Amino acid sequence: MSRSLSKRWQGCLLAVACAACGEPDSVELPPRGEVVVAIDTDAPVPELVGRLRIDVFDQQGTWLDSRDVLRADAESWPAIFSVFTDDPSHEKSVVVRARAYTEGRTRRYEGEQFAGDPFVEPRVAHSLTELCEDAPELELGKPLTLRRGRGEWTGAIASDSCMFPITQSGAVAARLVVQRAGRYRIETIQVSPPEVETLLMLRTDCLDLRSQIACQSKVVGDGLEAGDYLAHLSLDLAPGSYTVLALGYEPTPNDITLKADLASEWQNDEPSQPEPAPPLPRLVREGVDETPNEEPEPHLTIDRLALLRITPGLKQLASLTLHTQCVGTMARLSAAGSFANLAPREAATCVDREGERQPLTEEELIPFERLPTLTRADQFSLEEPCAMDSSDGSAACVPGGEFVFGAPSVTSTIGRFAVMHRFWMDRDEVTVERWRAARARGFVPPDATPSPNELRYANAIEDSGSLFCTYSARPLPGAASRERFPVTCVSWYDARAFCQFEGGDLPSEAQWEYAAIRAGRPRTVLFPWSTANNESVDCDRAVFNRHPAINIATCGDYGFGVVSIDDPVYAHDVTPLGLRSLTGNAAEWVLDAWAPTLGTACWQNATIVDPLCWEREALTRSYRGGDALDSPADILGGRRRFAPPLGTFLGSLGLRCVYAEAR
Repeated sequence: MSRSLSKRWQGCLLAVACAACGEPDSVELPPRGEVVVAIDTDAPVPELVGRLRIDVFDQQGTWLDSRDVLRADAESWPAIFSVFTDDPSHEKSVVVRARAYTEGRTRRYEGEQFAGDPFVEPRVAHSLTELCEDAPELELGKPLTLRRGRGEWTGAIASDSCMFPITQSGAVAARLVVQRAGRYRIETIQVSPPEVETLLMLRTDCLDLRSQIACQSKVVGDGLEAGDYLAHLSLDLAPGSYTVLALGYEPTPNDITLKADLASEWQNDEPSQPEPAPPLPRLVREGVDETPNEEPEPHLTIDRLALLRITPGLKQLASLTLHTQCVGTMARLSAAGSFANLAPREAATCVDREGERQPLTEEELIPFERLPTLTRADQFSLEEPCAMDSSDGSAACVPGGEFVFGAPSVTSTIGRFAVMHRFWMDRDEVTVERWRAARARGFVPPDATPSPNELRYANAIEDSGSLFCTYSARPLPGAASRERFPVTCVSWYDARAFCQFEGGDLPSEAQWEYAAIRAGRPRTVLFPWSTANNESVDCDRAVFNRHPAINIATCGDYGFGVVSIDDPVYAHDVTPLGLRSLTGNAAEWVLDAWAPTLGTACWQNATIVDPLCWEREALTRSYRGGDALDSPADILGGRRRFAPPLGTFLGSLGLRCVYAEAR
């Protein structure tokens, strides 16, 4: 057949490439070995895939070419380009890296940065026996970080240096093996979150309280400055085996870093700065460095490697599909995860299974006959609609669907593609009267929050603390009633226990964001009540900006703090599905452990379907949405924030629940 291909391909990659490069004037290709590559996708366009980045390497790791083209509509798929060899007598192999990604979601290129290490949830002991049996060794001079949970498994014997032996948290334990007698120094060198009071002890028998030989407690209020919370021991030890234990005074998880060494050899640890990775590979042509400054953000990219063998005299076709299941699974260019050698035994790539990488092997090629024209774009979908009558009831149906989780206004360029099953969500924030009704039906909050506030709800600048809390032991009369206010000052543990008592759970971050700014709309918006992205918020639209001591421009004429769910402004803050006041009033606890970005290790291993960043004993928990005290900039896209799970001091933090079935 004819060797002519359209000029619109010429000069894009090696010799010819993507079908968006020019006008379709015919040009003859050299009579050499050639592979025409057709790249298709089943991903939503442009919701997930709007651009295509193609990079070509030889097997020695030399970067040969790079192109980045717009692919923002389904008709532009499949993308087609060609690679060929200029050697008429020898076969050549190249590695093609195809990355389909979300428009605008890029990061600065600083060399190959493989993101693929599995997330390991910190282990927490839930009994004294488990604590002692699983205690790792504390090697001399080497810091060891462990996580303690909420359960109280052990105490301490009081002494002059251990005046507060009663603790309310779990413990961490580590074995200390002393080989030679001497004076030893043992410390808690770091606690996270910081400013947490600790108790440190040493035992000869982990299980036996009576074997305690040293103890020190550090509690702010017993003459210590705030921040002087890191306990330490200094004592003479004979050779033998000991157990170091660290406890706390609050029933909330903490990470504790321990260190032990001979006092004479103790060295204060200086924060180590990792050496920057070499900025490799580089794209250099004819002595000119043409390396792109940016690359696709891995968490919103379908990343595929293909090894192509080019045979002289043969024109062949390689058909590749970039599957949605592979979004966020970064290709590995070598066994070490860095750029070294693209030998098939070292490189690996996701093909069609979520989170799985297969060894790079030669792609199957077929004789070229014609250009493929059909596309699979937009075929990946989770169709779980809501029934026509699902709009009734106290919970609204949220249909299944797909979206990019992590709007740019919330998490910068880092986001995740999420596929959501159908679920039901409370239309309104959980109120004081609903909390009270659950208590009457047998609900017992495990943390006994919120503490009743029998005084007036804070409505002046000088009011603070518990006066922000809306719950009272009994309904207050008349105008003082707060029964229809959202219940606030609730711990995460009690919020989750309430939702489980009601037959549901707290929403995940992805569920909350999907319901707030995507579900029921053709595209993601800025505010839960928005229909477009060019709208602004004002005092008539949502309950926010109601603290004159915090915000300069306030909605003070509308009142102070959170309001009743019957308030007219509350009703204006509503999504197309009938979910109310996600923009303001009370912010809301969600299920996830807190992670500062959606690119951290916890999110790295989250599934595409119903993603969740989960730790059973998380140090901090996420909450979403604006609240009554927020400024306008704080409520865009359902701002991500965090608090300790016992963060009951947050007087504008409440909850709503989600359910797997209609209520």
